[in-house]
Amino acid sequence: MFRIKICGVRAAEDVRAAEAAGADCIGLNFYPPSVRYLQPEAAAQLVGVAPTLQSAGVFVNEPVDRVREIAAAVKLDWVQLHGDETLQTGSDLIAAGLSVIRAVRLPTTELTAATIDAIVLPWADIGARILLDADGGPQFGGSGQRLDWDGIGRWAAQTSLNDWILAGGLNPDNVGDAIRRSGAAAVDVASGTESAPGQKDPAKIAAFVDNAKAAWA
Repeated sequence: MFRIKICGVRAAEDVRAAEAAGADCIGLNFYPPSVRYLQPEAAAQLVGVAPTLQSAGVFVNEPVDRVREIAAAVKLDWVQLHGDETLQTGSDLIAAGLSVIRAVRLPTTELTAATIDAIVLPWADIGARILLDADGGPQFGGSGQRLDWDGIGRWAAQTSLNDWILAGGLNPDNVGDAIRRSGAAAVDVASGTESAPGQKDPAKIAAFVDNAKAAWA
């Protein structure tokens, strides 16, 4: 399991910055409309830059066979479903031996435990790890919108899930507060560690990791 994922890496220096900062996972985007999109061949090269880091591939509405093909070629540790995939898709990937993260897109308004459970529990029940993200519309993640951390914290206090991941509008300045208020066991960041869309900033990566770890200390 990882605790800090730097998502949307696109160059070897991004991976090295994540490793140097003390992150434990990189996210590789396989959604063609995204500014962070990577060809599988390029992604495989990035995974080789820092083999000690876990890697997660972000997919949006890809067929099961295509996800399996890319996961094998890139040697991904995780496949992250970030679109409108069905439970059957998740079950098929898990049955094929893949570790699945399900990104659930939550409204940015006030959240109740019942609202979160209704979306999360069916996926948790099939064995997917849960990532809570803000609903960014057609962007499917990386929108920079943040969630109701206090509402998530109330849910976290009563749920049996303990390895879920918080995303949505996180950055070096707010990640510590987000962890303390939500009770997150792990965090995922994309736009919050960029100087421009798709351009990672090593200083922001380092600050994000430091502030996340300080919140858990």
